[in-house]
Amino acid sequence: MASTDLTATVGKYLDRHMLLPLLDFLGSKKIFPDSELDAARLQVLEKTNMVDFAMEIYTKLNQGEVPAEMRAKRDEVMTALTALQLEVGPLYQIVSDGPLVANLRAERCFTPAFLLEQHSVTAEHVAALGKYAKFTYDCGNYGAAASMLSCFRLLTSSADEAFSAQWGKLACDILNAEPPQVTSFLDDLYGSANFESAQERLAACAATLDSDFFLCNAEGDFVKYARLHLFEGYCRIHERIDLGSLAQKLGTRRPRSAHTPSRMERIAAEKWIVKMVSDAQLNAKIDSKSSHVILGAQPPDVYQQVIERTKGLSFRSYVLAQNLQQREQQAARAAKVELQEAAAAAAQ
Repeated sequence: MASTDLTATVGKYLDRHMLLPLLDFLGSKKIFPDSELDAARLQVLEKTNMVDFAMEIYTKLNQGEVPAEMRAKRDEVMTALTALQLEVGPLYQIVSDGPLVANLRAERCFTPAFLLEQHSVTAEHVAALGKYAKFTYDCGNYGAAASMLSCFRLLTSSADEAFSAQWGKLACDILNAEPPQVTSFLDDLYGSANFESAQERLAACAATLDSDFFLCNAEGDFVKYARLHLFEGYCRIHERIDLGSLAQKLGTRRPRSAHTPSRMERIAAEKWIVKMVSDAQLNAKIDSKSSHVILGAQPPDVYQQVIERTKGLSFRSYVLAQNLQQREQQAARAAKVELQEAAAAAAQ
């Protein structure tokens, strides 16, 4: 199991706060001893403002009183937090009121100019909000930090600070589990049409997803839709497919010693493949007597039909417009000649 753990690989590229849920996830998987994970947590927490959590882990590891320097750091953090809140001034009360912020944004009034005029919010208050949001994030209060970073992003006049705040908001959403892909599998499936290799890649992807904190919840959907693409791709290049072979390729049953699957396995495979045929919208039917899927000719996709029928429309419209313009010019020249001739006749 440890061979599929990606924490050591990706951890060095992550913010320290991102490592904490990864360590919690490893604890749920029982990959490493709890004492090792707690020691790693404490090492991560030492350079954050999550002092209470660090003191809790220290006590668990050492079964004793926390050092005086940890208590002193907690006092420093609380003092700094209070001071930053005061620096934010009147803006703190506004951003703390979610419905008020929502109404101001809906009325397009959540702007520096409006807040300065109506609430005496200055650029210094906005800058202090950014510092306070970052400090709050470092304290582990990701929900409050996300809310403040969203407000700061809308109020700051610096594009770089707004961009940084957006990344901070994303980090908060990830840590709060609030926000909404593999290439070798796709290459085997669509590049080389190697379905056996694609099936092996899919199994490896499933194992990796199961071991990854950020992606484990997507494992079921990933495998489901990956199999759908595998099934669709396999069916589109064959006219007649053996049910047992197809079920084995898609991982719907384990291979048996005999070439013919049991009746129960065949029925289960038929039901599953019928659903896949429906989901993939393929023109196919199942021959139960011969245990084969028979593919019919695929009608052109309706969107492709529209594209094919209209792809020359732009050119024809251009030609038509040119012809009309030429006729108008010819008519204008003819009218001009007639007027000139009439004028000449009148002069005579």
